[in-house]
Amino acid sequence: MSEGWEFDVQPFFSQLDPRNIGERAAQRVLAILGGKPVKTQKCPVVFDAQVAGELLAYLGAAMTAEAMQKGRSFLQGKLGQDIASDKVTLIDNGRMPRGWG
Repeated sequence: MSEGWEFDVQPFFSQLDPRNIGERAAQRVLAILGGKPVKTQKCPVVFDAQVAGELLAYLGAAMTAEAMQKGRSFLQGKLGQDIASDKVTLIDNGRMPRGWG
């Protein structure tokens, strides 16, 4: 038995497409049916957008003032140091048109 899920976020309710969300959920569950374990190995990895989003959520939680003040961030003491590949770029711009602010 397997399950699949999907979601979408839009700045305006009218931009949500329930049919598309359902189709993507179905594609996700079909993609994992018949999957097999792989041997432990070192190899390049391309993250699904949702997995990448989860990783960014953890990074964001580590950057909060509360996490820093309470010493609960793995970023404590890393000011001015590289914490990721130079191929990774994050932009926080609250003035992007139709952005989340």
